[in-house]
Amino acid sequence: MGDYSEWDCARVQQWLRDIGLEEYTDTFKNHKIDGNVLSMLNETDLREKPLCMSVLGDIKRLSKELDSLKKGLSPLKIEPTPQREIKKMELVRRRISQIPELFNSKVGSYSHNMLERYEHILPSILTAKLWQPDERWISSVVKLAASALYLFFSIFCTSFVMMLCHERVPDTVLYPPLPDIVLDNLPHIPWAFKVAEIIVFILASILVFDVIFHAHRMIILRRFCAITGSIFMLRCVTMFVTSLSVPGKHLSSDCKKMSDGFGDWDAKLSRAWTIASGLGLSVAGVTTCGDYMFSGHSSILTLLNFFINEYTPYSWKGLHVISWCLNMFGMFFVLAAHEHYTLDVICAFYISSRMFMHYHQLANIHHVVQKNAERERIRSWFPMFSFLESETEGIVPYEFEYPWTPLFGEKANHVTSPYTTKKSKKKRKTSSGTPIESL
Repeated sequence: MGDYSEWDCARVQQWLRDIGLEEYTDTFKNHKIDGNVLSMLNETDLREKPLCMSVLGDIKRLSKELDSLKKGLSPLKIEPTPQREIKKMELVRRRISQIPELFNSKVGSYSHNMLERYEHILPSILTAKLWQPDERWISSVVKLAASALYLFFSIFCTSFVMMLCHERVPDTVLYPPLPDIVLDNLPHIPWAFKVAEIIVFILASILVFDVIFHAHRMIILRRFCAITGSIFMLRCVTMFVTSLSVPGKHLSSDCKKMSDGFGDWDAKLSRAWTIASGLGLSVAGVTTCGDYMFSGHSSILTLLNFFINEYTPYSWKGLHVISWCLNMFGMFFVLAAHEHYTLDVICAFYISSRMFMHYHQLANIHHVVQKNAERERIRSWFPMFSFLESETEGIVPYEFEYPWTPLFGEKANHVTSPYTTKKSKKKRKTSSGTPIESL
């Protein structure tokens, strides 16, 4: 049919005759509606002045034909079923609710009229193919493997630094525990640290269950590896630069033995491997001293909580409340065990939550950055982020599927945004494939 936006008024009138709505040719002629104007019409324009179409059937038929033109389809081709269009509209509303700042309205309060009102801002929102098979599964595997290796490397580095911190722990006789308003008023509970680790296992199990059924599991896994690895690499520095005295007297005997050293480098590496293989958990037989700034247990508790809240629907409020309660109780039990100072726990929560939020904020909006200088700045400052998120666009939706769906399915590997401009769509991915709809 060519580019209908270049039609003149006579061609638009001929098009009306072709689709059986010749009674409106004079109206369109009087209002000088050419192809360019036709491309901006919507159902509201047809109902209101000056067109004032009053026959509902004609309004719906003409709206349907206009949608066909916008999709680049022939008016004689069969359109999707009404049920399919309803499902598509629901997904569009859900996507819009994820960017409420664009509409200056509360989440979930968008009516059909509001969608029409902002149709000129997002001209392709009702017609765009919301998903593209834009990332080959091998690319997703490479990214996940890279992020997993980064996490394993950071865990081993953390374990090695913990071993060095053990040797540098201050003498418990000369340097008693520092004053701490919480620890000074909270009696030591011997079993509290094990309870905190049990809570870690509970939150981890919830997240694993969520990842198994989530349609975008590969994105979640590599983001978890990247964020966790970065936090533990930062922890390597903060643990080593300043050695704090042990926070509890019950640690004095164990820490005194460790401060005597672990022998040659083979013994040191063996000790580091023991810590890494046990993930630093006391239930795995790992005893640590000197690794106080900041709390690794509190960091993991916070990250698990935030990932559960981020990748489950807003309507699952019960799960979110449980997750937050477990996070808070877990950090309380870390303090009750006198394994960390209160400052360690506060810093762990703040650093982990900020790292999570800043990463996801940048991941959700980086694809709309238009200036090349800004894109280069992101690549320069965050090379790993640019690599892992290069083929994801927009917010990860709440979509679930059965676990026997292929692990490396197209949804599991990537996210595309319905708000991407035509220019950015052309540059979106390097991999090829026939576009399909996932509705």
